[in-house]
Amino acid sequence: RDGKVRESDCEKLLFRLSDGRVVDLSLSGSLPVTYERFVERRRELYALYATAFRAECLLITPGLVEAWYDLKQSYYTNSAPFYAGELLDPARYELHVLDQNECKAELLATIDLVRKHNPKIKVLITVSPVPLRFTFTKQDVLIANTYSKSVLRAACQEIVGERLLVDYFPSFEAVMLSN
Repeated sequence: RDGKVRESDCEKLLFRLSDGRVVDLSLSGSLPVTYERFVERRRELYALYATAFRAECLLITPGLVEAWYDLKQSYYTNSAPFYAGELLDPARYELHVLDQNECKAELLATIDLVRKHNPKIKVLITVSPVPLRFTFTKQDVLIANTYSKSVLRAACQEIVGERLLVDYFPSFEAVMLSN
């Protein structure tokens, strides 16, 4: 738009606590902050993310398929909407376990958005080797982790075959298959 982040741009990324602080649902593991700090941090992150539209290479590292959907905002949060061990609003958020087609579509949408403004950008995609520490599903965490990494790896492979200037870096394989 004009390169400026407005408070209205940030609204869907926050959850307001009763004490006036806010939780940034786009930052995994972030602690509650004042609304002013939240907006300031969003502006800092916007400036960082905007560099993708003029960079030579974009690195994308998907990590898991368990996603929390905000029913109020029609938006996936970037982190689990929990604070102090509690789901922030059980009526507002629901867990989705994404499948390969959903992961592929989201990754392609990201690549296509950046390429709309930066058509020659090279993309390096890799699956995060960091394992799940816990799962929100009823599965054992080892099974959930294997499913998650397998789905993401398959989605990445399809994308590499469908898009020019997209390559895969085997960080997941390097960690899992080495001593």
